[in-house]
Amino acid sequence: MQYIIKTETGFELVNGGSIIEVKERLLENGIIPVLVIPFPFNLLKMKSNAGLTDKECKDLFFQLAGLVRSTGSIVTSVNLLYNKIDEIQNTAFAYRSKIKNIIKHAAAYYYKDKFKKYIGFLKALRQNISEGAFMSATFIEYRFDEVAISLLKSAEKTGDLSGGFLKCSEYFDSKRKYRNSIVNTLAYPGLLFSLLYAAFLVFLFYVIPEFAKFFKQFPHMPASTVFVINTFAFLKNTYFYYTGLFAVLVLTFFYFFILNKNNARTKFFNALAQIPIAGALFQFEFLRYFMYEFSLFISSGTDIMQIIKFFKENTANDFYKSKLEIVYLHVITGYSLTESFNIAGFLRPQDIYYLDSAEKSGDLEAATMELSKTYGELFEFEMKIFKNALSTISGALVVAFILIIFLSVYLPLIKGMISLTGQ
Repeated sequence: MQYIIKTETGFELVNGGSIIEVKERLLENGIIPVLVIPFPFNLLKMKSNAGLTDKECKDLFFQLAGLVRSTGSIVTSVNLLYNKIDEIQNTAFAYRSKIKNIIKHAAAYYYKDKFKKYIGFLKALRQNISEGAFMSATFIEYRFDEVAISLLKSAEKTGDLSGGFLKCSEYFDSKRKYRNSIVNTLAYPGLLFSLLYAAFLVFLFYVIPEFAKFFKQFPHMPASTVFVINTFAFLKNTYFYYTGLFAVLVLTFFYFFILNKNNARTKFFNALAQIPIAGALFQFEFLRYFMYEFSLFISSGTDIMQIIKFFKENTANDFYKSKLEIVYLHVITGYSLTESFNIAGFLRPQDIYYLDSAEKSGDLEAATMELSKTYGELFEFEMKIFKNALSTISGALVVAFILIIFLSVYLPLIKGMISLTGQ
């Protein structure tokens, strides 16, 4: 755990187990801390893949593929990459000890620490290769993805290191795009309804109350105007109550969801899968990436049973995790992959027939890659429908809101002001 400490000379970043331990150690060294707070960036540090992001892994393997292809030597390639990164790492991370530069200080420390891990990985890789050890052993030690390790082991067997590195680069690029597509899918409706909610709050706390003051001057108000003003007044007075209730419901949901109380997570995913469009998005997006990884495992020569076991143990999606457990149980008892998928209800019927033909012909690698593309196209199609539906719903809500406000507030206000002017 890291902590930001403020002393008489400025801000610093130190390591420690707890705040009390940090304070005691500082006092032992004659330093009196004015402030000690946890350093939040340690929560963002990735423990796998040598601390690299998916994009950085993609760039690493792409560079290695090009260097190995041009030099013909993995040792020379790693040396060149090590020297290049070492030069960048030696760049000074300067900051000033002022409160406004804490974030800059923290970010500098984070990236400097990241470079250290990266340098350590390259140094270990160079040393192990020089000593004649398997290259993949270093990637295992630094907890790279299982798919990448399988591809590297296959490349070591065939001697095509450049091709293996390139496949790894493509894998991490696909993984990055997969995660970004999920974020983009959730970001659009989230942003849309956040803007609508923000507009509603402006009317709730500012616009409608101001209009209500004007309407007090008028002897008569239309029933719709009275209803809208009273409704907004009620919502304003009870806003924090129903907001708090909503927050409690959300926290309760996540409590049961994260801890999977009463099998809540599985039930949620099962229910989600049955919802039109949303269920299709949920399933097609998972199957697109699953089939892509499956194809890469097969290309690396990994046994089918080991592939299913890996997915069974590492799939976070409870809906498909339960299905994969069924698939695994049938595969180990002698059923074919297609039969196991069919029994578990893992794929669509037409995909089962397609996969059955590929399994009998021994062309599972190409078939699973083709299925990945098919599910990607289906996902994009459903995504268009989803976005169009959201746009239509949000547009209808905006139009309805504008009409209600105009007919019940603006129009009566204009008429009332005209009548007052006439009087």
